[in-house]
Amino acid sequence: MRWSFVPIFVCLPLFVLAQNVTGTWKGKLTQVPGGMLILYDFEMHLSQVGNNVTGYSLVSNPRSPEFRAKILLNGTFDGIFFTFRETKIEEENAPASYYWCIKRGALLFKRGPQKHRLSGKWESANCPTGEMVLERTDRAKPKETPTKAVTVAQKKSPTEEQKIQSSTIGGAARDSIPAPITNFAAADQGKAIVLEQVQFAQSLAELLPEAYPQLDALAAHLLANPTLKIEVGGHTDNVGSAYKNVQLSLQRAERVVQYLIQKGVAKAWLIPHGYGGGQPLAPNNSEENRKKNRRVEFKLLK
Repeated sequence: MRWSFVPIFVCLPLFVLAQNVTGTWKGKLTQVPGGMLILYDFEMHLSQVGNNVTGYSLVSNPRSPEFRAKILLNGTFDGIFFTFRETKIEEENAPASYYWCIKRGALLFKRGPQKHRLSGKWESANCPTGEMVLERTDRAKPKETPTKAVTVAQKKSPTEEQKIQSSTIGGAARDSIPAPITNFAAADQGKAIVLEQVQFAQSLAELLPEAYPQLDALAAHLLANPTLKIEVGGHTDNVGSAYKNVQLSLQRAERVVQYLIQKGVAKAWLIPHGYGGGQPLAPNNSEENRKKNRRVEFKLLK
């Protein structure tokens, strides 16, 4: 009897075989409470040959970007997950109290029409865990199609465009946002005061620029009254996991505390607390009401 062998080929989709993570990836790295910060600027500079990837990461303090580290890494990419491990701190600049996490993890690769994304959780032997979201920033931009010349009368002046951009904050009309509270001396002890302008990037503990003036005013008040002790409370709506909402609200409260400390306020007089969605100001039955519940408050304790 003659045996004949038929070769069997494993056919992978062409788009999987064509994936490659070579390039510069930029984004944010978050860390659960317990580390130095809860949010960092983060980059990965990668070079892929076959399935093997080498490169380095750059991590820095978003408020003090001169404090940064360059960490060598290697890993593998299977077309879906980039599994990486940092190996050695090559360069660093930071105060003596800083320390850098040596991270490892598996990041999901996701294609987009213009940008590709790497995202996922990371862990470390010397730090609390966290997550990162990165986008590749050095891809070739699509060619612009020629457009007809625009007359001077049709052009918008820079001041008009600035007015349009500054008229909204987080998709809401600026006119609908109340003036920031800056008269903190009128706050009653034990009464929670909402910091209306303290807003964050969606699902992150990253302060938006409009938060700084109100926090600066609060810091000035606390510096002028150094015996005051306050609680900073973070609150969310009821959408999503209750546990994650508590964690997010605590991270946001800690981010406010960190900002005040950077302005010179004594850490001992600032108490962060995360309430999640447990203390709503309004029923969570509409987006308008849920916005009211997503807030940061301060309360005079002493």
